Amino acid sequence: MTTIRPGFPHFPKLILGKSPIHNPRNPKLAGAPVVFSAQTTLTSGKSAVLNAQTLQSGFRTGYFIDEIRVSMFTEPFAGATNSGITGLSGLVSILFQTGKYYFSTDAVPVGLLAPMFGQDYGRAQVNASVTSDNRNFAAVRWMLPKPLFMPAGDVVLANVSLATLALLGSTGVTVTVTYVGRLVPQGYIAKSREVPWLAWWTKDMATSYADSTTKFRNPFKKPAHVQRFTQRTYISKAANPLAQYNEASALGQIASTADPYETIKINDSRGYAITNKFVAIGDVFDPSRHAWTFGRELSSREQFNMQMTTVNIGAIGAGFSYITNIGLVGYRSEAP
Repeated sequence: MTTIRPGFPHFPKLILGKSPIHNPRNPKLAGAPVVFSAQTTLTSGKSAVLNAQTLQSGFRTGYFIDEIRVSMFTEPFAGATNSGITGLSGLVSILFQTGKYYFSTDAVPVGLLAPMFGQDYGRAQVNASVTSDNRNFAAVRWMLPKPLFMPAGDVVLANVSLATLALLGSTGVTVTVTYVGRLVPQGYIAKSREVPWLAWWTKDMATSYADSTTKFRNPFKKPAHVQRFTQRTYISKAANPLAQYNEASALGQIASTADPYETIKINDSRGYAITNKFVAIGDVFDPSRHAWTFGRELSSREQFNMQMTTVNIGAIGAGFSYITNIGLVGYRSEAP
């Protein structure tokens, strides 16, 4: 595979210890669960590579990562109570890398990693006597398409970034990334590594028409296995233009063939029409999960093509702008 992009710094080599899990008297303890976590606070427009030391096992044994959890939390910020930021899953993006393998070509909004198991919560009054003490929380739980095998001493680096957001002022968003997995037996040898693959595309609903040409193209010289599409729609209020993803919105999810707000048409590069016409976006992506799970293999350089149209922007009302993000989640097999 050709490395998609460089950019992560070198990190200190972890000093490995002997795993108590593999005590000969307790052979059945192989497969014991492990949890690794790292945290940082980002200010407007900033990015950071999370601590590699705490995102990996300290034992001299390999492990699997089964799921990745990302939580986001705003510190209190001054402002009217109606200016809370509930679109954290669109404001915070993340780029993963293990060894020479990247999960995506660029940072992907956290909300597109997985179906909507978690949600964005806004304007939590931590102190009811202080009306400007607005905090917001969002969480995403991503069950990987296939468990990712990690050799002893290896780590999945996480580079997190926050969009430019003047509304936050000098405060920021605290981002926590957690890997949930299990240890493998000593001497375990993997035949391959199923490395996740992420791609994404965005359209502002103020734009009447847009199409993706290469965003969902398989960039590898091998098949890529597609698990699902994900989708999130966010709203930005003209009265408060400082936050592009001010709120997570259900409006773009409405399934209505009679009066849709946004429609989508999908085909692949072989000419196969996945939708045979423009369809309301809420009819394509399950409104409760903000996702569509299926199974499909894309050969090298094969791709999905999407076209999106804004149908009923007038009915949405003046003073609002809607942004729709669409993600593709899958994996490819790499050398162990």
